[in-house]
Amino acid sequence: MLGGMGDRDSSPVFAGRRRELAALLDSGHQARNDGATAVLLAGEAGVGKSRLLREYAARSPMARVVTGGCLEMGGDGVPFAPFITVLRRLVRDVPAAELGAVRRNELPRLLPELGPLPEQPDEGRARLFEEILTLLEAAADKGGLAVILEDLHWADPSTRALLVFLLHNLHEPGVQLLGGLRTDDLHRTHPMRALLPELVRLPSVTRIDLAALNPAEVAEQAAGIRGTALDPQALARVYERTGGNPLFVESLLEFTGPDTTGFDRAPVPDIPREMLLGRLRGLDSAARRTVRLAAVGGEYTADALLAAASELDEDALDTALRAAVDANLLRPQGEGYAFRHALLAEAIHEDLLPGERIRLHRRYADALQAGVPGLPAAESAAQYAHHAYAGRDAPRALAAAWIAADAAAGALAYPEWLRMLERVLELWEEVEDPVAHLLPTKGRTPLTDRVDVLYTASIAAVEAGVPRRGAAFADAALEELGWAGDPRPEDTADAVRVALLLMARGDAYRESAHGSSLADLRAAQRLLPADHPERPRLLGTLAAGLMMHDQKAESLAVGEEALAAARGARQRRSEADALITIGTVVGARHDPEAGLRTLDEGLGIARAIGAAREELRAIINKGSVLLAAGRVDVAIEVTRRGLDRARELGLLRTRGAGVVNAVGCGLLVKGDLSGARSLLLNTPGSDNPMWRGRRLVLCAEIEFYQGALTRLRETVREFHTVLPPDSSAATEVAAMRAFEMRLATAEDRLADAAAIALDALGPRWTAFGGAERDMLIGAAEVCARLRRPGPGPQGDARARLLAEVEAATRGALDRHDPLPGSVGELQHHQVCGLVSENPAEAVEHLRRAEELGRRLGARVELAATLTALVRMTAGTGDAAPRRLREAAALALDTGANLLRREIADLAAAAGIALEQPGPAPAARAPGGITARESEVLRLVAKGSTNREIAEELRISAKTVSVHVSNLLAKLGVTNRNAAAVRARELDLD
Repeated sequence: MLGGMGDRDSSPVFAGRRRELAALLDSGHQARNDGATAVLLAGEAGVGKSRLLREYAARSPMARVVTGGCLEMGGDGVPFAPFITVLRRLVRDVPAAELGAVRRNELPRLLPELGPLPEQPDEGRARLFEEILTLLEAAADKGGLAVILEDLHWADPSTRALLVFLLHNLHEPGVQLLGGLRTDDLHRTHPMRALLPELVRLPSVTRIDLAALNPAEVAEQAAGIRGTALDPQALARVYERTGGNPLFVESLLEFTGPDTTGFDRAPVPDIPREMLLGRLRGLDSAARRTVRLAAVGGEYTADALLAAASELDEDALDTALRAAVDANLLRPQGEGYAFRHALLAEAIHEDLLPGERIRLHRRYADALQAGVPGLPAAESAAQYAHHAYAGRDAPRALAAAWIAADAAAGALAYPEWLRMLERVLELWEEVEDPVAHLLPTKGRTPLTDRVDVLYTASIAAVEAGVPRRGAAFADAALEELGWAGDPRPEDTADAVRVALLLMARGDAYRESAHGSSLADLRAAQRLLPADHPERPRLLGTLAAGLMMHDQKAESLAVGEEALAAARGARQRRSEADALITIGTVVGARHDPEAGLRTLDEGLGIARAIGAAREELRAIINKGSVLLAAGRVDVAIEVTRRGLDRARELGLLRTRGAGVVNAVGCGLLVKGDLSGARSLLLNTPGSDNPMWRGRRLVLCAEIEFYQGALTRLRETVREFHTVLPPDSSAATEVAAMRAFEMRLATAEDRLADAAAIALDALGPRWTAFGGAERDMLIGAAEVCARLRRPGPGPQGDARARLLAEVEAATRGALDRHDPLPGSVGELQHHQVCGLVSENPAEAVEHLRRAEELGRRLGARVELAATLTALVRMTAGTGDAAPRRLREAAALALDTGANLLRREIADLAAAAGIALEQPGPAPAARAPGGITARESEVLRLVAKGSTNREIAEELRISAKTVSVHVSNLLAKLGVTNRNAAAVRARELDLD
């Protein structure tokens, strides 16, 4: 068993908490046998969270238990602090053979002893998180692993982000995460206060709230400490004074000694503080000074740092520390000393005089500035920034914040990088000649003024996931330079700086899906000199943005310029990026084979230089070009291999989200609605607005065809919270607008649907990325519904609306030029068939669409086309029954329920029997349902609750909840009743 938790407790008896300990043990057994679990242990200070976790560690069913603690440094904590401790112990103590397959490309950022850092942090944070997850799973493989994270209320932003990642992505049996946090510290704006409800909603996460001990448990604790039971009157006074808080009980008993009459002495408001400080006053002067110095260092201080900051020589310091340990104020922990309880450190720190506190912080800053042997660089930088700032030494605090910012950037701790840069900006005006205090950092251009800090802060904010703040920093820098959108500043140096700031703001706008990104990039293009090293990247970014906005001619021209610039500057990454954009534009619009060759060239370069972002972008775009060319099966194969590559790179949950969407697109073309839905719901998503928006568009398409209109309305609402109408993600916005129109048509809101069609197909019409197909099909459906009697406008108003939508649709068709043999051509013929004024031409178009649907294997589109052909001939003719029966079979097989209802209505009106005589074919179970899920589904069909299922299958109710959620997704249903019906159809009840 791995260590990490102090094992010295004042109370030899572990009082109460039997139910909570049993819950932790149950969670451990579940983690070993069923799947990863997590427990968040919450309670007020002193209530016994750490003691309970220590008791659990001693009894845990896991083969390994390892602990890391968050540090209280006023928000200046070491990034990833508890995980660094955990990882260091695992790497040190777990046999190398068990960790042999774990990638360690990014881990040296947290554990420098593992080797050199990678040259470029390309998607480094995502890779780092994946490597940590893989390492934990590997360490858990032989008997399980419990990871205990203490004091999560002090967690730094990077620790919180990694914790959220692990809780979302640890699924396999083996790992148990346990976290302790103090609830009385969670003020209204505390980040953990907002995060906790989100975490507890996860099926694998349980929250346990520790209450104070009851009188019987206090009696048990007091007897354990005193060695004998207290008399009832004394016990009542102890309980009244302490409220059952175990730490206060312990401290009161120590404070009063054997005299039980002392329980009444201190005024109530001062009791906790006086109790905690009681033992300090019994020490000699040197020991008291040492404990006070340690309190300024926080709950834990490394021995080397304490020695460097102390005025005592080694022997005197050892004597003082031994006295503090014997008094149970400090306890040895690892390479340093920790206070018996965080509240004790806080009480001593608050007892210091203001000047005394500042002087002690300055002592630490002096020691850290001189260098502390053995202290890791990242920890040293964060501690130096904290103590210099708390020591009220503005020049040194400025310099220390700059050093800490650089260290945080190197560790990919982007929120901490940003925080330290904001501190530099905060202190800037307080320091004379601030630039003189900022030492050049490795690999970075020396600073010249505040504008440079604002520029760096803009980049840091985008990396930290707050792009709007990034745009604000760039705004402030541009304002400081006096830029007001002038064509060109007079000073050439200012022109370059303005261009770089516009690039930074353009990047921030793009990441937040803001519509002004292109304007900034175009302005930067005009200002940045042709020989500037950033020009190839700028041109490549601009070309990609123009492509996404359907400005294909300009995109191609800028892409060619970017390619030439990249080759001239020998910038292979920018060369790959330009080739990918050029190949996509050429392949999707002009020459698929030429486009694919260019894409493969870019893909080859990206793989050769390890540019993961560009490699996955090439795979996604190659899939798009293959789909556009009608090579659907190849597109699915390419993008599925891309999914494997994203997993291999450790980027499935970031850039890989785009690959997931690409696979989903191919499956939808094939009519595999349940497969696409299962993929989208059961693979990780991304916080990137454009990828998230694209996934929601795909979900909307599935929900529309499945007839899940209530769910579709929810998806539309969610989409608009992700991407605003003026977003730079024009394709996604247009595609969702099309499904809003189709939803309105399905709900008989024909006037609303027509209004969307007229707006979308007007002067602002764009035709790129597939959105135009959705819009044209939707508009054609509006026309078809307006021609038939039914709800909506009537009489002349209906005729006028029909004429307007038909005219707009035909005008858009004239500008729609799909590739031959593609899905786009199929849908082009569908639309032409639905809006053509010539019946013979309409039938011919639909027959051409039928031919393409069969060739492409586009089952839903084929079913829709066959249905339209039957409707076009009013259900007459020898082919009508055959076509309608085939359409019905395809709709049933794909789960296109909305189309099934339309087919049934049409068959009834035409007098066509859809089912041939004979035995009904057996329903087929969707793929991917596991044996355990089949057991759960059988019990759901019987009406069992989650708890009843858990008892019968001997698994936890949380695990049952996960299985039920997966089953609903795989079955394409929204509730347990529908799942039960489906189970009976599949003969699983």
